[in-house]
Amino acid sequence: MARKTRKNGDIAVQVLRVFAEHREETLTTQEISEKTGIHKSSVSRCLKRLSEMMQIEKVKAGHYRSVAQVSAVEVSSNRTVEDNQKTIDRLLSIYDHLQDAFMPSVLTAFQQERHSEGIQLMKGLTLSMDRLMHRWAIISCGYDANPEQARQDAIFRKQQALSPPEEEEDNRVRAWDPVNKKFLD
Repeated sequence: MARKTRKNGDIAVQVLRVFAEHREETLTTQEISEKTGIHKSSVSRCLKRLSEMMQIEKVKAGHYRSVAQVSAVEVSSNRTVEDNQKTIDRLLSIYDHLQDAFMPSVLTAFQQERHSEGIQLMKGLTLSMDRLMHRWAIISCGYDANPEQARQDAIFRKQQALSPPEEEEDNRVRAWDPVNKKFLD
């Protein structure tokens, strides 16, 4: 019997097609293998990659389900500035607790000369805070850490505070009188 060779992308497409056809079901590696005709070990490797890329969800060892089946989080567009500030404050508090909890692990890693592990822990903590503060700056200021943009914004605010309010221009649509060649109110 001639063996059929498949590329990884082809296997992933076939596996995702099975999940599209069985959205409401939790499937085992064996069931997917039987439905696609692909060897179980190849399916297993593909499922691992797809779950890491969050295209499917791993329920437990050997059991997977479609991401569409995972309950969706309701998103509200009715958040106020105060709601955003509370969320940011809560995340900063969580970060403070995590930092206190992780610092002994970081120091231990460096003391035991496991420098790469210590650096990875520090990068993870710093990256999460950097993303949070970046998002906060965009929401509250309209820009991130761009110093030129911050300088121009400060100059603009100062000019607005010093200049008197401008009168609004009259932009009403008027009728044109071709005989007298003038606008009519």
